[in-house]
Amino acid sequence: MPKNQDVLNGVLNSYHYINKVVSDDYELTEQDKKDQSSGKVVFSYDDSASQIEVSQVQSVNWNKDGIQYNLLQIDGKLSAGELADMAREVINNRR
Repeated sequence: MPKNQDVLNGVLNSYHYINKVVSDDYELTEQDKKDQSSGKVVFSYDDSASQIEVSQVQSVNWNKDGIQYNLLQIDGKLSAGELADMAREVINNRR
């Protein structure tokens, strides 16, 4: 998965990728293989999938005081910057 380091003291990591749900017998195309290799696309296999389902996934995660935090959206409307702002708010207001 592509990873973008945030500038907040190196604490935040953000990820963005496309998730494709395909049937168990789906054969990857050459482009699929390239996209998977680069981390641009993650494939999920579901034997009951009758068609390909595509989702945009974004997340911001961080570890503080031994606790792992994650904000995740699938096909959401927030930008990566807005997710990072939400994370900063949690980090700065955590007691």
